[in-house]
Amino acid sequence: MNNTERDFCIMLAYVPEWTDYTIENISKKMIGTFSISLYEKVRDFSFIVNENGRYRVHEAIRDIIFANTSKLVKEKYIRTMQEEANIEFEQIDH
Repeated sequence: MNNTERDFCIMLAYVPEWTDYTIENISKKMIGTFSISLYEKVRDFSFIVNENGRYRVHEAIRDIIFANTSKLVKEKYIRTMQEEANIEFEQIDH
């Protein structure tokens, strides 16, 4: 796995669940860019779990990534996902 793939997988580990339609927006918020070809390649990795079009990183791999992510990156991704959850909640609430 090259650095770009690795960085994208790290980002995905911090996303609890996504679909092909939601990942572009999430990726842009978290890492500032999105590549459909990179996503399609990574989506086929064995540790990406597909449950009827809803994806997530396998728990064991996610735990390894969490344990080995720098504090700065971890805080950024967690903050971004919290902000994303608040936006979704506000949209449901109105």
